[in-house]
Amino acid sequence: MPNDLEIIGNLPITSLRDPAEILAEAGERAKALKEMVKQTRSSKMIGNKEHLQIEAWATIGSFYGCAAGADASEPFEIDGVRGARAHARVVHKETGKVISEAISYCMRDEDNWAHKPFFQLSSMAQTRACSKALANAFRWVVVMAGYATTPAEEMTGNEYDTRKPVPQTRLRNDATMVQAADRYTGEPTRQEEAAGVGTGGADHTAQQASDAPAPKAQTAAELIGNITDKMQDQYEDGMIGNLQPYQGTKNYQPKVKPGYFDLEDGQGGLVKRFKYFDPTMELTSGLKRVYYRTENYQGKVSYAATKIESLE
Repeated sequence: MPNDLEIIGNLPITSLRDPAEILAEAGERAKALKEMVKQTRSSKMIGNKEHLQIEAWATIGSFYGCAAGADASEPFEIDGVRGARAHARVVHKETGKVISEAISYCMRDEDNWAHKPFFQLSSMAQTRACSKALANAFRWVVVMAGYATTPAEEMTGNEYDTRKPVPQTRLRNDATMVQAADRYTGEPTRQEEAAGVGTGGADHTAQQASDAPAPKAQTAAELIGNITDKMQDQYEDGMIGNLQPYQGTKNYQPKVKPGYFDLEDGQGGLVKRFKYFDPTMELTSGLKRVYYRTENYQGKVSYAATKIESLE
């Protein structure tokens, strides 16, 4: 059977296939892509549109026997703004034919990249070039899956991901957490115990006499988890190293210690030390964006990773 790619890109056109057949096959590939994106979360909601990340673009390329690769990126300056520029090609692996090319940039006038080390700008320029080259060749398939045709990496960075949690008030300290937990479990607080409330006094008797249904009890750990789930995530970019895996089979599994990893800057420096409680978290090599929450327990600050995105 002739290859689909005989009628796209720069490959020789040796025969023309039935357009309905080509679109039917593309529809099947689009369905497979949707399932892959759902399982790997390799997309980002920006505004009201879902944009695919490089992993998804590489997958649709592989459906057609193609792969993208970038040349070494180079320092670049335009209008006084410095950054990195990279050139990428999409190649049909069986024939070696180049079917698409693209040039992309990562510049220091972007909010997310103004203060990052150059190696990170260089890597992002290459990632953007690969995504763009793949998009040039396969937008027609991606749109059938219902996704935006601009790669997520090509967006400016000023848009927002609508899947991020809504910012909420940060917990002040452990004492506040315990006091709030006491209230939710129906137990008197330490201040109330000192005042005689909830220990057999009138307030406690009146509460028992109430016909209102009692609220569902929550443990301190459950309450803390519910509140911290609403806290706004921050993020840092870097390379994952010194991994100590989380041994649990589900998130925040009781009696299972957290896993730990270092986020490094690629030049031997430590960005932050993170703990994590998610057995599905992507802790692979390459440039990552780690979303996290800052926690303060008895005056000791720690960082809990909540999500990791690949930037390559």
